[in-house]
Amino acid sequence: MQKISSLLVCLALLAPAAETLAQKNQPKELFVFCENNNCGYMDNTGKVIIQPQFKNAQDFSDGLALVLTEQQVWGYIDKTGQMVIKGASPLMKQFSEGLAVFEVYNSLGGHKWGYIDKKGKIAIEPEFEEASDFSDGLARVKQYGKYTFIDKTGRIIVDPVFDSANDFSGGLARVYVGTRWGYIDKQGKYVWRSK
Repeated sequence: MQKISSLLVCLALLAPAAETLAQKNQPKELFVFCENNNCGYMDNTGKVIIQPQFKNAQDFSDGLALVLTEQQVWGYIDKTGQMVIKGASPLMKQFSEGLAVFEVYNSLGGHKWGYIDKKGKIAIEPEFEEASDFSDGLARVKQYGKYTFIDKTGRIIVDPVFDSANDFSGGLARVYVGTRWGYIDKQGKYVWRSK
């Protein structure tokens, strides 16, 4: 019994050190700053982490940031400043839960939205009229003039019937049909609906 007590005391004493070590190994939050018409990234102390070298720089999200190089090439960089996806475009958005929304135009002037993965490959074909970031494992999309939700494979979880919808948070999404609104779960079932 004394060995177990000693072990528990040792574990209790080591836990804060392990937590501190884990925090040190976490990538720092980086912030965009611009000077002399170039943008770079600094940490929360003002220390420059990635030198100003980009003509346009977006915030980091999900470990990557969309940037425009001096050579007018769009791409995503990691927190070391390395270009990990070249040939991106300003029609791409921030990563969320491993996927980023992108937009393509067709010859008739219309456009569709889809998703790429962190290797720059198309993960979900551009077939939606609108698309939002993933939240709680699902993304709000518009198809045939109505809103619905898809999973990370592009599978629609409920027929597109909503006139408006909010993103999922805490396992529920607020949805609207006409003047009625309610909350649906991740299977598309109402958990509450206005009368």
